[in-house]
Amino acid sequence: MLSLKTGVFFVAAVAIGVRYFYTEKDLQVVRHVELLGEDVQIQGKFSVLHTNDMHSHAERYSKLSRIIRNERSLYDESVLLIDAGDWYRGTMFDTLAGSDRTDSVPELEYFSFNSYDAVLLGNHAFDLGETVLAGLLDKASRSDLNLVFLSANVQIGPKSELFKYYTQDILVQPDTDTEENSVIIAPAILKTVAGRRVGILGIEGPDSAICSSAHRSNVTFLGYDDSKSRIEQDSLVDYSNKLVQRLRDKGAELVVLVIHAGPPEDVVFASRINADVVVGGHTHETLFSQLVKGDKLVPVVQCGEYASHIGSLELVFDGSTQGFLVGDRSRERILRDGHSCIPVDMVQDEYPNMKQLVEHWMGQLSKTVPSAFQYDQVVFDQPVSADGVFTDDDTALSTAEKVSTGVLFTLNNWLGENDQRRADVFLTCPECVRQPIKSTGGKRFKLKFHQVYELVALSGVKPLSAFYIQKDDFLRLIDVVSLLGKYFSERFQLAFSSNLQYDQNPWGIPFVNRVSNLTINGVEFENLPQLIKVALPQYIAAYFWQTKTLTAGLLDSPARGPNGGFITLDKAVIHSSPPEYELLAQYLAHISKNS
Repeated sequence: MLSLKTGVFFVAAVAIGVRYFYTEKDLQVVRHVELLGEDVQIQGKFSVLHTNDMHSHAERYSKLSRIIRNERSLYDESVLLIDAGDWYRGTMFDTLAGSDRTDSVPELEYFSFNSYDAVLLGNHAFDLGETVLAGLLDKASRSDLNLVFLSANVQIGPKSELFKYYTQDILVQPDTDTEENSVIIAPAILKTVAGRRVGILGIEGPDSAICSSAHRSNVTFLGYDDSKSRIEQDSLVDYSNKLVQRLRDKGAELVVLVIHAGPPEDVVFASRINADVVVGGHTHETLFSQLVKGDKLVPVVQCGEYASHIGSLELVFDGSTQGFLVGDRSRERILRDGHSCIPVDMVQDEYPNMKQLVEHWMGQLSKTVPSAFQYDQVVFDQPVSADGVFTDDDTALSTAEKVSTGVLFTLNNWLGENDQRRADVFLTCPECVRQPIKSTGGKRFKLKFHQVYELVALSGVKPLSAFYIQKDDFLRLIDVVSLLGKYFSERFQLAFSSNLQYDQNPWGIPFVNRVSNLTINGVEFENLPQLIKVALPQYIAAYFWQTKTLTAGLLDSPARGPNGGFITLDKAVIHSSPPEYELLAQYLAHISKNS
């Protein structure tokens, strides 16, 4: 049980510690650029093309493939092509890679088709566990796809099914024959581009490691201690700098750090790791900045989400300073747009061969996404109104609350009145709602089935989880989550179904009177049963069994069985329940039909 004194101390310590760790007050970052002057002696140029957080949005792969070919032609093939992670999980297409009913791996086929030089894993590669991720790589290997995954700080144990793809050696091309291992996970790679030797180092940021911690067993990341739930920045920085020096010793004139991290992590690590360019991801932003490090500027870039953009950072070699500068082609775009990202939808011409592949994958979805609905079928169609389900003012939190309400309604209807598996409350997280819902021209909300899936894509095709929580623990859970969401990270927010109501006093004392007047289905807290049944996606449920680690031993897992005893994660699955996307689609179709 968490005492008042201990709870306040814990939340305060976490808040202060994290803010101190990520402070940028001592860093000088500039976002303004000017065109290069006449004194710059350009002796060669190339482009760093980069994507991040594509989350299985294969519908844009054919346009991306066209842009990549256009850029390669423009730079006479002098291009580096990099992905900064989280390429997996987000649309129906991700069900193909993890299924044994098809050999397709759309995300990895796309990378191989376009000859990416390096790809980061990202936290969502682990969403379904190491076994599923290893299965993806096995499929890619059997299909002779050539893929270089970079992760300098990943530590893969010999018991992991990923171990066979793991090396701690720097790949040196063309000396390293990657044909023998068509799929490999390595710390860094050294390549020649436009006659210059360029090193690429990949790392997963600590926040990324936190986000995958519940779904890993034999994989850890230097820089984040899973067992203590503690960020260890120094060890990651020291090791990364040793690798940077090894790359320079092998002839690298430029080192690109690819990190699955966004603000402020990207700039903090850019300030401490001796790289020349930083390509980020994880936070789904379009951004450009330059970190002042002595007498040089280090570009820090990231390009959006869901394959909506691809970055093109032009670099030129200045003979007068013997260093690399951002070229005018990128500077012009930064001056105009604030970043160096190319919007994918500005290209109308799709690359035919990739378009055919996408159509092939779409035809296979019926094997992996069981449903009464079709991919493009309109499930929800409702005019914009004050009493409608959605509004254009909905936030991620309010949308997640509406999703929770709909899923609980349909789940309990599906179970029936007397089924003991019925839930009292449904919860999810705002970040688990992957796509914003916006009306068309402010007139109607219209959702197709694949868009409903994308709303709750992190649940995938898995059934839901459910367990009991003692009502006093449930009250503390709400309090702890609200405090951590405010002071630590919005990732700790939870969204509850609307049948749960409570008041929150911002001036109240945590764990005493900050949360009050809690009711479920109108029943006051004092009259609720001692055990409250909570249903939730399996993706979130896994973190409840990490409660003790995440709170440094201050809280135990609150998950219990019907008799009040603690249970294991595998005992919390509603094995026969429809997946979350199907329950939500049925709810929205019902509302749309009766509106």
